[in-house]
Amino acid sequence: MATLAQVDLQKLWEQVISAVSTPQYAAFLSRTKPLGLLPGEVLDSLQELTRLAVQTSLGERSRLMLDIDNFRSDKKAELAELAKQTAEEVKSTGEAIKLRPMNAFERKVVHDTIQEIGLTSESEGEDPDRCVVVLPS
Repeated sequence: MATLAQVDLQKLWEQVISAVSTPQYAAFLSRTKPLGLLPGEVLDSLQELTRLAVQTSLGERSRLMLDIDNFRSDKKAELAELAKQTAEEVKSTGEAIKLRPMNAFERKVVHDTIQEIGLTSESEGEDPDRCVVVLPS
């Protein structure tokens, strides 16, 4: 039987991060595009199903992050770069900047990066239109 995916689990800050690498994921995602699903939405759904399976198996709620073919880690790097560029613009103009709507994972990455830079940010609005506003110091 062929192995379809390689899964590595590690415990980090009381959160289970699952990194999955599989060549079939790209093919799977291409089949979801006609349905109007974005790669992140598919990954979020798979993450929720995986979390529920782990919860059922362990008998307790767990925090789980599923990353397939480095989608989330690449997204995290992109968001950190967006946050850095936005912080530079906020510093130079002295004006607050409102970013596009983001999910909770994306907002957390931006908030954490902005905090590391020494500025402040806040979330505004209601899901699915909730966004980050980067504030001048």
